[in-house]
Amino acid sequence: MSKTELTSAKILEEKFRVFSEQSGRCFSCGLPMSITEMELAHRIPQRSWTIKLFGSAVIHHRKNLRGTHPGRCNSKAQLNPDSIYAEDLAREIQRHLRKEEERQWRR
Repeated sequence: MSKTELTSAKILEEKFRVFSEQSGRCFSCGLPMSITEMELAHRIPQRSWTIKLFGSAVIHHRKNLRGTHPGRCNSKAQLNPDSIYAEDLAREIQRHLRKEEERQWRR
């Protein structure tokens, strides 16, 4: 399996997880959506400067992803990266990542 295929498989797996967790409803508007139309929205937006600021592991972490309709709903799901809400979410994800790392070391 190529790196591109592996990445695509992981994205598809993540889409199914998010779709299931949200019961097939858009995070932003609450209306039903199909898995084929669903987009994965990054709460802290995926930008080069946000990746530098928070790190790739935070930006692409499952706690930063929500399922939305394309376009406006996707945009509405995003937090202002300079806001306290984005900082709080980033800290929560960083704590989660540290706990996962500690569990790995204990094995």
